[in-house]
Amino acid sequence: MWAFNEMWGKREWLTRCDAILQLHAEPIWRNPANRTDPNHFMWLATQHEIPVYMQEAYPDVPMAVKYPLQEIIAEFLSPYINKTPFGSTPGYALALGLYLGYKDIECYGIELAPIPNTAYSVRSSRSGAGCRRAKGKANAAYPQAVERANVRLRR
Repeated sequence: MWAFNEMWGKREWLTRCDAILQLHAEPIWRNPANRTDPNHFMWLATQHEIPVYMQEAYPDVPMAVKYPLQEIIAEFLSPYINKTPFGSTPGYALALGLYLGYKDIECYGIELAPIPNTAYSVRSSRSGAGCRRAKGKANAAYPQAVERANVRLRR
C-alpha cells in the first residue's frame, strides 16, 4: 500500500503504508505553512519506518529514496521521450509500480485537486498506464476519484 504526499500524517483511515511518494518540489514539502500539514517536513525529517520516494535522496530526510525517473524513462519510454511525461503523483506511482515488477496495480480514491489542475492531472496519470500498456506487464485499475488515495500493488 502506497500513499501520496502528506497522507500518512492523516492516517486515521490509513492503517498500513509500505511507501510514500512525495514528488513535489522541495520548497513545497519544506514549507512550514504547508496547507495540508504544517508539520510535514518535521515528520519527513524524523520518521525512520517508511521509504519516501522523492526527487532526490535528501540527506535531512532519512528515509528518502531517489525516484528512479531516468531509469523509468529508459525502460519504458525511450526513444520516444527523454523527459518526464508525468505531471502528477498517480502517474509516477503507476510507472514506479511497473518498474519495480508489480503485476497488479490498483488505485483507489485519487483526488486530483486543486480543480484547475484536474484535467492535466488525469491525462498525466494515464501516462503511467501508457507505460504499462507499452510493455504489457501489469494490469491497472482506475476506480473513480473519492476522498482518499492509495495504491495497492501485488507482485
